[in-house]
Amino acid sequence: MKKKIVYPLVILLVAIFALGIAFIINNHKKQTISIVFEGTITAENTKRNENFLVLYSQDVERNEYGYELLVEKDTGFIIDADIIVEMIDDTFVLSAHGTNADLLRTAKVGDIVRIEKDTLTVERNMMTSNLKQFEIKNKKLDEIVQNRKTSLYDVDFNAIKEIDDKINQATKAFKRCFYTLNIDEIKVKNSLTQLDEFLDEKYYLTFESYAVDGRGIWHRPNDSAIDERTLDGVKNFVSTLNKLGINNLYVETYWQGLTTHYSDYLGSQHPKMANNDYGEYGNDYLLALISECHKVGIEVHAWFEVLNAGITGLTAPSHIKDEWLSANLLGDTSDLCLDPSNPEVVEYVCSLLSEMLEKYDFDGISYDYIRYAETGTYNGYTDCGFTKYSIDRFSKEYNYTGNDLISDLHTNENLRKSWHEFKKNAVTALVQKMSALIRQQKPETIISASPYGYISDAKEIYMQDTLTWIEYGCLDVVLPMIYTENEELLVQTASSYVDYSDKVLQYTGMSPLYNGATLRKNQELTFAVKSLGISGFSYFATKNYIPRNKHYSEKILLVLSNSTHKNRAISPTDHESIVFSAWKNQLLDRYERIYSDYLTESDKNRVERFDLDTKNNLDGANDISQVLATLSDFKRDINNFSNYNVRDRITEQIDYIYKILSATLTRYSYR
Repeated sequence: MKKKIVYPLVILLVAIFALGIAFIINNHKKQTISIVFEGTITAENTKRNENFLVLYSQDVERNEYGYELLVEKDTGFIIDADIIVEMIDDTFVLSAHGTNADLLRTAKVGDIVRIEKDTLTVERNMMTSNLKQFEIKNKKLDEIVQNRKTSLYDVDFNAIKEIDDKINQATKAFKRCFYTLNIDEIKVKNSLTQLDEFLDEKYYLTFESYAVDGRGIWHRPNDSAIDERTLDGVKNFVSTLNKLGINNLYVETYWQGLTTHYSDYLGSQHPKMANNDYGEYGNDYLLALISECHKVGIEVHAWFEVLNAGITGLTAPSHIKDEWLSANLLGDTSDLCLDPSNPEVVEYVCSLLSEMLEKYDFDGISYDYIRYAETGTYNGYTDCGFTKYSIDRFSKEYNYTGNDLISDLHTNENLRKSWHEFKKNAVTALVQKMSALIRQQKPETIISASPYGYISDAKEIYMQDTLTWIEYGCLDVVLPMIYTENEELLVQTASSYVDYSDKVLQYTGMSPLYNGATLRKNQELTFAVKSLGISGFSYFATKNYIPRNKHYSEKILLVLSNSTHKNRAISPTDHESIVFSAWKNQLLDRYERIYSDYLTESDKNRVERFDLDTKNNLDGANDISQVLATLSDFKRDINNFSNYNVRDRITEQIDYIYKILSATLTRYSYR
């Protein structure tokens, strides 16, 4: 009898166990799987019409007016999503327009596609979807790492291997989040965050760091997280800049129509900077800042907002004459922009500049707001710069005899061209006047300017004829303000100045963190700029790179110090001997550590001859000319090197220093 009872009991226990497993699986499914959207496939392998959702199992030409998902055939995982995706083996494409395109945009890489007849369902699995997304990101990074290794870039691959080990452990920890009846979503989120941070850290390690690099940042006094109202505060701020790897500080010295320092010429000081105690430097913030920066090798440039007379919409300081303020087409002067065609304005600006040069040991003067405002739309035409003086002067110089210039500008295109030429000439004349004053008063001073973005846009929109300024020898450095998160636009805009790199250095002006971008995007854009061979960059602004959030501030420091700012860099505008020695030492170090194993004895002899043929102690134009000639010979010889990766890496480095030294040689001709 007992044996007969055992079997039903076993069956009952097995059934209970199976029900329990089914419950757990069902419970996990409810917790981990969600429906992203459901839709209907309109057609297959045919033209995509309005609001269509088309499945392509073969490569068919598509346009950019929709949105697409690339899906693995076997698994259903979405592995790419974009306006147009590239079909690869064992995949199909879901391509949609209009309302169906909006549906596809709600899907993410890692989501799972299921198709029953014409019905399309996209699911998101908390575990597998995130793992797939992470796997795809990591695979792309591995491709970058392999490219860096094969191409002989100076990257710490041992550190990357350590990160890979951490990634493997973090992946296992993420999976363990799901080995439980009730899933802790906070724990899952934290685990994913850690995985993403490791990925970012791995990406940052793929960057090379330059021995010679312009690393600038704009700074409004006392505007970062560090209180600069005391000497200890200034020292702390400078120390933080140094840790961030910054070697060019652009400090606001004339802003909102007032000066940071007490101006004897104006008889006033910006109220934000008055009455502070800087110990041995008295109450002089600029003296304290410049002195402390120089102790750690940071150049200080006067960020001089030339034609800005105050905060837009408010009143200008009392020393600004009303007749100096230019109006737009509607007669509005609220932009508080000074008229550069007025000799009184030119005298005012130059007097402030001369006083700053006399009082302080600035390494450079940097022109900002050296332009007209783009304001006042009326009947589809935008313009500004109107004062009684500018209209009278234009009328005289261009033989304008009409009674209403503003009205005539709307209808007469030739008149408009003349008016714009007049304004461009006025700005250029002011730039020439200021630069001549600087060259005469302090010839060693580095002169820079921050024109608007693309070189042609700066000229046509804001009347900044930057090319003419360069040709006239008015600038040593140009800092184009390219405030975009679009990498393609950034590269295209920065490239518009590259043709003039033998005459002037470029430090591309960027503002990713100011615009709310991620640190990863910041580094992607920085890398894009450096890939062009550009000699530097400048970030806007210190409050975004030394923020009040201490944790984020530490993270910024960690990211920069592990990537672009890993090595301390010499500023390209430092003395040519220091610049060339730093560059050459890095080249020879890379040769010993990375390149030499891939070279023949003949190749090695050529590198060693270059070392012997070039002296480190350069001083003056003749020495620079000799080094440039030697660099040209060395580059020609490198074209015959047996290993093309070594050839490419050394050629890139030669081109980089050649531009910097060429611009330095040009600068000597202005002295």
